Amino acid sequence: SIKDYLENEIPKYKIDLVNRSFEIVGDIAIIEVDDELLIYEKKIGEAILKVNNSIKVVLKKSGIHKGEFRTQDLVYVTGENRKETIYTENGVKLYVNPETVYFSAKLSTEREKLMEKIKDNSNVLVMFSGSGPYSFVALRKKPNLGKISSVEINPEGHKYALESLELNKNLLKKSKTYLELLMFLRENNLPVFERSLIKNLNLLKINFINDDVRKFTFEESKIMKFVNEDLVFQNEIFSKKINEIYNYLKKYDSNKNLILDLDAKNMDLELFSKFFILFFDKINFVCKINDQQYLFETQERKALLFLFLKGRKFFELEKYDEIFMPLPKDAENFLDCAFNVANKNCIIHMYGFVNEEEFPKKCEEIILEKAKKLKVNLTIISTRKVGQYAPGKLRFCCDFKVL
Repeated sequence: SIKDYLENEIPKYKIDLVNRSFEIVGDIAIIEVDDELLIYEKKIGEAILKVNNSIKVVLKKSGIHKGEFRTQDLVYVTGENRKETIYTENGVKLYVNPETVYFSAKLSTEREKLMEKIKDNSNVLVMFSGSGPYSFVALRKKPNLGKISSVEINPEGHKYALESLELNKNLLKKSKTYLELLMFLRENNLPVFERSLIKNLNLLKINFINDDVRKFTFEESKIMKFVNEDLVFQNEIFSKKINEIYNYLKKYDSNKNLILDLDAKNMDLELFSKFFILFFDKINFVCKINDQQYLFETQERKALLFLFLKGRKFFELEKYDEIFMPLPKDAENFLDCAFNVANKNCIIHMYGFVNEEEFPKKCEEIILEKAKKLKVNLTIISTRKVGQYAPGKLRFCCDFKVL
């Protein structure tokens, strides 16, 4: 045990001051050291390395979580001199730096239980997504989701999420879309590498957005109309043979927009959706939908078009069916953002801290008062304890439905 290794290193009367519980993130141990033991912190770290072969780095907490990004200073103690690691949770791998991006390994079970309950084809929004743990676990548990938008203002969190996407490129191999398209490619002998298919599916399913949540929910999520009276629609290309369509799109000038009338009776939406996946990152699309013309040129916009092709109603595409708000503090100040992009019957999961004696009444009052002020009808589903933040202070999650 750690105590055994420290018996001859620390005075016996101070052994009991050693905190033998600590957080493990990947191969990093994050410890707290009593003020009376600061001169022995390296010996404590070395004892942890000896007891736990999987741990390669020991860091020490310094101060509290602070600032806009709710990060905490971590001081190097011993082991390999680094603060980045690869953390594994629920079958996904994440690049993590617990000093520059807020992250809690303690919520792994919470994430697993929540993501198992998401319905197929749902649009999911993760606000304050950090390095992407909620988003990747959702995709792992529910590969047939509609799409996941993950919004994080911290550029470090955004960077690590994109790097983690490379680590988890095969999460969609069991999805219905992937299996159907793979069969389509093989039946028609189309020369497409499976890795290209997976990459495109990932980019359509999961969007990492480095932005302020307020800007995204009130401005950036809106589809822009594209008005041009001189557009000539090119629906006829999808009446050709499969290999001819493939070759046409492969050679298509990426500087042009492919213009299609999706309302036309002769438009084969199912066939178009297959080629859309194969070439969505190469081609911009102008589509006529419900007598309006729209430009789809960004990854986020194209993900919305993909949902429309898979059967979602167009007016629902800018809204979400499930929203996660795992901000470690003051998430209630962003409820107006969540309400603004919530579909009818959307389920919202809001996290926060509360004094133990005020649970659950205080948690629910905060949400109900905010909803009343914003004239939003909702019903509380449950309010749960999801951990101890500090003595007498709980981390909670309130699940509620927007009516």
